[in-house]
Amino acid sequence: MSAKWIARLFTLLAAMALGVTFGSVASAKGTPAGEAGGGQSTPGVIVTAQNPGTSPQGSELRLTLTGHSEPSTVANPDCRPATATRPPPTLRCWGSLLLRVPADSAQAAGLVVTGFQEVHKVSVGETSCGDDQGGDCDGDEGAGGGCEGGGGCEEAANAVSPAGSEPVVAHVNGVAEVAVPGDTGLTAGEAVQVHITLYDFGTAQYQDQVLVQVRPKVDKMQNSVPWTYQSGEQTIQQVQVHYLGAGA
Repeated sequence: MSAKWIARLFTLLAAMALGVTFGSVASAKGTPAGEAGGGQSTPGVIVTAQNPGTSPQGSELRLTLTGHSEPSTVANPDCRPATATRPPPTLRCWGSLLLRVPADSAQAAGLVVTGFQEVHKVSVGETSCGDDQGGDCDGDEGAGGGCEGGGGCEEAANAVSPAGSEPVVAHVNGVAEVAVPGDTGLTAGEAVQVHITLYDFGTAQYQDQVLVQVRPKVDKMQNSVPWTYQSGEQTIQQVQVHYLGAGA
């Protein structure tokens, strides 16, 4: 074979290798890293939500939320802190939060919750269920267990899409702080457990939905504590899910 054809062969092989590498990177950014792993959280995602609470198109609930999970290839991604029955976390999660319940709300009127002290879960799609204190999703731990009282972690199955398509479902759970108790019986500075379920129906504004739950944080039997506030599914300005990939 001539030197000319050998050079062409090496050029072709190099191009094929580059295409494989680029395809792998694009795939990593386009799907949740570790989603199929069944862990408590999804590595390498950023979940954001925004609602100014002033538009007649959406809920009056004011919400600014960001939830992060670090890129990782860990086998069982879990951001929850260690307990007597649970090992130390295998994934780092963090975020920011401003939640303001309208002053005329029939429930928890005027409540303001800010600043995540801890983020225990940032997940997208199918992940393991479980409460911050280790509760399951079978709904057998009392009225406070699991997601939204009944225990089911996939409320999206009942969500109605404005466009008739299935939403991307995300969860951000953690411990935040009461800034203004409002009509709740809570106290300023008190730690509260916050569960936020988000439904991303696409890029259009005021098509996405959120469900927010707040209750006092206790050291034991967290699932026996009733929710102080449950918003029900409400339409908000925007939910966005960004995939960074496991190795980002």
